Amino acid sequence: MNLEAALADTDYVSQLASIKKHSEEVWKMETFHHAYYTLHGMDHSRAVISMLDGLVDGINPDHGLTNPEIFYLLASVYLHDVGMLIPYPDDEDRANEINARKKRLYTKEDLIRDEHHLRSGEYVTEHAAELELDHVESECVKLICEGHRVVELDTEDYSDRLIGSERIRVRVLAALLRFSDELDISYKRAPKKLMAILEEDMPDYSRLQWLKHYYTSGVDVSVQRSNGARKTIVEIQTQHPDRERGRKITDELISKPIERSLEVVDRILLEYGLNITLDPPEIRFNKSLDEIPEHIYDKYLGQQLEIFVKIPRIQNFVGRKPELHELLSSLDKNIIIIEGIPGVGKMYVATRFADEIRDEYDVYWYEDLSEFSTVSSVMQKLAVFLKENGRSRLFNSIDTRGYDIDVLITILKDELIKNRFAIFFDNYHRAEDELNPLMKQLLRIESSKIILITSEEPAFYNIVDEKENRIAKIKINPWRDYKDTQDMLRQRGIETDDHTSREIHERLHGYPQYLNLFCILAQRSKPETLLENLPKALEEARSYLEREVYNSLEANEKLLLTIIAVYKIPETIDAFHIVDKSTDISETLGSLIHKFLVSGIGVDTYSVDEIIRDYCLSDVKKRKTLRNYHRSAAEYYLSKGDNPEYLLEASHHYIEAGDNEKSSRIVIKNTGDFITKGFWTKIEAPLRGAIKTLGKHRHDKNAIKWVGLAHMSIGDLYSERGDLELALEHAQESSKAFKRTTGGDIFALYGLFGDIYIRMGEMDRSREYFEKSLDFAEKIMMTIERLWRMVILGACILQRGITRKLSNSIQIV
Repeated sequence: MNLEAALADTDYVSQLASIKKHSEEVWKMETFHHAYYTLHGMDHSRAVISMLDGLVDGINPDHGLTNPEIFYLLASVYLHDVGMLIPYPDDEDRANEINARKKRLYTKEDLIRDEHHLRSGEYVTEHAAELELDHVESECVKLICEGHRVVELDTEDYSDRLIGSERIRVRVLAALLRFSDELDISYKRAPKKLMAILEEDMPDYSRLQWLKHYYTSGVDVSVQRSNGARKTIVEIQTQHPDRERGRKITDELISKPIERSLEVVDRILLEYGLNITLDPPEIRFNKSLDEIPEHIYDKYLGQQLEIFVKIPRIQNFVGRKPELHELLSSLDKNIIIIEGIPGVGKMYVATRFADEIRDEYDVYWYEDLSEFSTVSSVMQKLAVFLKENGRSRLFNSIDTRGYDIDVLITILKDELIKNRFAIFFDNYHRAEDELNPLMKQLLRIESSKIILITSEEPAFYNIVDEKENRIAKIKINPWRDYKDTQDMLRQRGIETDDHTSREIHERLHGYPQYLNLFCILAQRSKPETLLENLPKALEEARSYLEREVYNSLEANEKLLLTIIAVYKIPETIDAFHIVDKSTDISETLGSLIHKFLVSGIGVDTYSVDEIIRDYCLSDVKKRKTLRNYHRSAAEYYLSKGDNPEYLLEASHHYIEAGDNEKSSRIVIKNTGDFITKGFWTKIEAPLRGAIKTLGKHRHDKNAIKWVGLAHMSIGDLYSERGDLELALEHAQESSKAFKRTTGGDIFALYGLFGDIYIRMGEMDRSREYFEKSLDFAEKIMMTIERLWRMVILGACILQRGITRKLSNSIQIV
């Protein structure tokens, strides 16, 4: 639809021409306070109108815009940015106050830009006579101008206005302007010649915004019609000189702002039949384009993107405004807990919250907590994050002094106090027992924020902590308002009447994940037919939906979904390729993401929602097939190196594959590393399991040797913990096993006995075992260097009472 042409034969055409002329003169005469911002003015207004032409074409004809509405919308387009030209006397002082809270330099120009929608509205009111608008018309245009950014549109201010006998739907007009304004991203707004003139003195952040437009080839809006239904498609094309960076830049700087804008206005536009779908951006490689300067990339995108690509991507965010408002109002608390049952939308709310606070806090999303996580493993990842943000004390301490947890917590607390971090822990309930003591230590940190996403309420705080406002608890419940369900149906292209939407909502109790399964089926069948077949009881309805959705998938979709479900934590495409040898799974993966069955956790990292994980695995008919999947998963984790969490994941998957002996040997061989890196609590049960598994082979000398090694490993563990009687008991059991076989590490075992007796204060017995070590060394012709190091270590233990494990000397010498 050509909006301006629609007014050609109306009385509005001359009035609009007058406003257009006035705007043009203002942009020519006034001082532009943003020399380094991308181009605004008349060209921008014309581009916005071009986007509006396409968007309005997608509105249901029964709800089409009237000529008066088209006029007020176009008038607002020409005036919505004039506030960029208006300074206030106190801009400098106010900008300085805000700058103190921001992570980057904040100037009066930034303040003008952030308030320009309000200043534009004020300009319309003050210049109404010059614009040939009466007091009612100018109020209408003012609201639309102000509503093109930031302003809450779901308020009474944006209810319909009457101008004479004409009803003007101000809310939808403001929503249309807001989204079309966001869509004007193009290299034409950042001419290379002009950028070359300005770039020498251009602030880094402004240059980044210019490059965002420079890399965007264009945006197109088109309407598709099928069986009487309309769908409006937004297509984005970008070009980049670097493929990998191009993907990240497109996602973070181009796609995400458009998605955010659509989420704000989507419900409003859907009421008028405007159903908008964002196509995945088409990213092309063009090596002739300029690269982002390295220092700008590192400063604004490098680490920031590494962090934000780990945050789950949210699609079609629906509702949750009260919860989001509650979260934003909780920033005066130290630890914020987001709690809710699986599938209710905790992660989606947390993701939006992270995005909202990113300008005031350095955000870190710790996405892969598992039952194998420990305080030391969490410290290691936080240390890397801090180091990449220029704060390396924690990393250096781990590197030089190891995992002295008390020291590490002291350093972490100091870093959190001195800086403004927001650290998100997803699936906190999986590691609650390990991490609760750490959280208790962090309760009094005020400047940084800890956000815990969990299915169970943690137990590290008490009523005093709540009374003293150290804790905020935000409960995420199923949707209460059936309109949220209705929005979800509309966003997925499912048309229902009000009565059917209410019934779907009530039958599924507003659970987003259950509703998602319903939507998948409703795209192939009528919602009313689905309701007829849906069991009345909620759990039975969920089981029915899981089964029907899974059965509706193609064979390759079922296979990939099952493979992803095998992994308990989010994993990369590489992990899925190891299990499935097919060469390209991207198309299948895209289909599962589009159906909301798989979530993207950063670039090329994915997971299956807990609510459907078990069903996927239970559908594998052949136990041998599932075991092969787990075996491949174990091999994948072993290929990732000696990280204790990966080794424990490998051990777990070998157990699931039925390879208990392989699982046992992983734990036994790496016991020393597990203990050194703080995984004590994670290996006792696996070691006992190893003894039970390998002990079944009573006549197999190799198995007996491994039993001895397992007992020795448990002895090491108990010795470090100070449980000396138990340590001695397992050392003795190890000795018995080694006597039955020619294998076994006698040298390390004697060292263990020596260490235990030193701790017990029995120096003579300790000396006896060190002497046995020397005799044993001579018998096996130990190298002089290795023997000398062992002697020095033993002497130090005897002289100074140092209680380090002698068995570790095997790895040293």
